[in-house]
Amino acid sequence: MRIWTSRLAGLAVILLCITGVIQAQDPVFSQYTASPVYTNPALAGLFDGEVRLTANYRDQWSSVLGADPLQTYAASGELRYNVGGRDYLAVAVNMLHDQGGESQFNITRAGFGVTMQKYLDGGRGRDATYLGFGARVGYGQHSFDPANLWFSSGIDTATLVIEQSARALPAGFTTSTRGYLDMAGGINLAVVRREYSLTVGVAAHHLNQPNVSFLFNSEELLKPRFTALVGGEYLIEDNLRLMPSAIYEKQGEVSRITAGSAIYYQPERGGDAGFRVGMYARTANQFETGVYVQSLIVSGQVEFKRMTVGMSYDINTGQVGRATDGRGAFELSLSWTKEGKSRYKVVCPKL
Repeated sequence: MRIWTSRLAGLAVILLCITGVIQAQDPVFSQYTASPVYTNPALAGLFDGEVRLTANYRDQWSSVLGADPLQTYAASGELRYNVGGRDYLAVAVNMLHDQGGESQFNITRAGFGVTMQKYLDGGRGRDATYLGFGARVGYGQHSFDPANLWFSSGIDTATLVIEQSARALPAGFTTSTRGYLDMAGGINLAVVRREYSLTVGVAAHHLNQPNVSFLFNSEELLKPRFTALVGGEYLIEDNLRLMPSAIYEKQGEVSRITAGSAIYYQPERGGDAGFRVGMYARTANQFETGVYVQSLIVSGQVEFKRMTVGMSYDINTGQVGRATDGRGAFELSLSWTKEGKSRYKVVCPKL
């Protein structure tokens, strides 16, 4: 009985967590450094090359939602131009689709961004300092499928049978929001030296607070999402680096901090292959009870030439962990870059 009580309590916490996610609206990626354009528009163009293509996939809550887990797909493409000296202009396109649950609630967004990477100072070799300014404008829409839903007004109280009318939407509801304009902006400072690098940036998403209501003649504003990212790398040996990072996210009443570190190993200095393993922890606020550790994240990446493949897994902790046997979210990321043609060597930090 004690085990089942614990599991029920954990499931209740999960429902509260899901409610918090719904209020916050935006999906979360544990591999935040592997989804740079989504994290901060000012990170567009901050890579060693001319073109970068990125794809991300996340599967969450399959242990609770079964065949209808929360699934998030994201993709972005960046193209950077040398605009004189060591300054660069980058253009980026990105797309995101998130859906799950019995209602197949989904979020679909697409955007276009422009970023300026301004060279501030540095010397020969690996020394450089860049200040990036980025802005993005996009289009979004939310929708759901009511086919698998039912409402209490359609239940026969005598037989407890769910009548067909229970699946009809109440008056005034629609199955999709109006398409909305979505605006975001950010700033980022990148300092690169031979022995270390440091990246610090902040961004604000949904600056125009679009209306995402499913009711006629009603208004439900999408609250802005604010992010602050700090990351870096420290050279331990020529082929071994320590890479700590942390991100703070806040949207409405929901806030999260994900922090940890990875070890990067390159068998041959300047070679084609590299490997990275890391451990991170995510904390979140839980209404009036304060901050708690939501999950532990283990991650790894393999680099070969200009292709990078990353995987991570969220291990649920606390009551949620007991109710789900620790099974959280799985993520996969892919990134490919094309070498640049500029006569100036591009010096960028590794996130």
